[in-house]
Amino acid sequence: MVFSGYFIFISDLGLSPYGQTAIANDKEGAPAIIGGIFSLSLVLSFVSMVVLVVFSALLFRDEEIQRNMLIIAAFAPVIRAFGFEYAITALEKNHVFSISVSAGRVVYFLGVYLFVENAKDYMLAMTLFLAGWAVSEIIQSGYIFKKFAGKIRPYFGFGKLKGIFLSAAPYGIVSGLVMLYQGFPVIFLKFLTPDRYVGFYYIANRLIFFIFVFFNLTGSAFIPIIADGVKEDSAKRTPWVMGELIRFAYTASLPVCFGGFAVSGLIISRLFGGGFILSAEAFAVLIWSVFFVSLSSVFSGFLTAVKDKRGLLISSAVTAVLSLFATFVLTLKFGIYGAALSVPLATGAMSFALGFFVLRRLRPGFDALNFVKVVLASSVMALAVKLIHGGLLESVLSGAAIYVIISVLLRTVKKSDLNEAKKILLGSGL
Repeated sequence: MVFSGYFIFISDLGLSPYGQTAIANDKEGAPAIIGGIFSLSLVLSFVSMVVLVVFSALLFRDEEIQRNMLIIAAFAPVIRAFGFEYAITALEKNHVFSISVSAGRVVYFLGVYLFVENAKDYMLAMTLFLAGWAVSEIIQSGYIFKKFAGKIRPYFGFGKLKGIFLSAAPYGIVSGLVMLYQGFPVIFLKFLTPDRYVGFYYIANRLIFFIFVFFNLTGSAFIPIIADGVKEDSAKRTPWVMGELIRFAYTASLPVCFGGFAVSGLIISRLFGGGFILSAEAFAVLIWSVFFVSLSSVFSGFLTAVKDKRGLLISSAVTAVLSLFATFVLTLKFGIYGAALSVPLATGAMSFALGFFVLRRLRPGFDALNFVKVVLASSVMALAVKLIHGGLLESVLSGAAIYVIISVLLRTVKKSDLNEAKKILLGSGL
């Protein structure tokens, strides 16, 4: 799946962030924008599918399992072409996106639960994964084509597609650089340590990845909100909006970081058994990158909304270079622990770089006292969970209850904050 992920990336090449920005700034022109992106995405996805099938047959000629899985995975880029997440979030209809993703996950997990019995059913598991993904994309495309009935017209003229490709290319380069530095730990573990460490790290990293997805999707929801703020009054409203989004980011991510650190051993042992202590220790380090990813989602959302491609490119390029050297040195010296440590360092560098370019444009509001209160509430919650010595479910529930009680006492979360979070999730802005 890691190998096929690069081909899924090729089928997008920055079209999604470009589409989000374009539609957020021109909702009336959404049908034309969607038509162009959909056309180019179809071309790139079919090329990716053909190339992936050929590569699978040539590179894994003697490895039947890998070859068969990649051939099935070759359909993923085509399925991806029928996804309209960028348009739905730009139109601030995040509830539609949430429903589509939830429906796809239900199809996948229910299918695995009912039909997959052991590792020999890997082909079925892969097929169910694609089926769930297809359900999500069908719901999204159904909504978009119904909303703009008769207005979306695919076209395949070279000149127009070239223009879209060039407009999306900077965002594609940024995504490629991010994908590159995210893969450094696995690469250096593969070459510098015994193979078993790659497996231990990969288990922890996949769990963190699912958390990253949530904050990245939240960042996508921020783009139209920021774009509207820029349109209305960039001198007054935008700094306030950015301050609120930053507060939303750290209020959501810090409890995850402290709580995840406290229950890292329980999570890994519950899911994979007691023989994966290295994965638990790696998870306890990786979890701190969630804080930086949450901030980056806000900063990158702002830079994307104001079309600061230079800031995005420089931030991702600098981070990739720093991550290359840091991951190599840390993995060489500390093995799996160094590889895990390189991730919060890389995400932190990305966050600071993006923040630098944001500060060049405005000064977001920042309540330092509230930030300290959230850190205090999160740390007390984590300490209490450690002292309770309960099971995973007991620890999560008690930790959540403790955090809520402390937050209410310290007034870090108000009713208005919950209303704002609801608006973001449902797509009606701040």
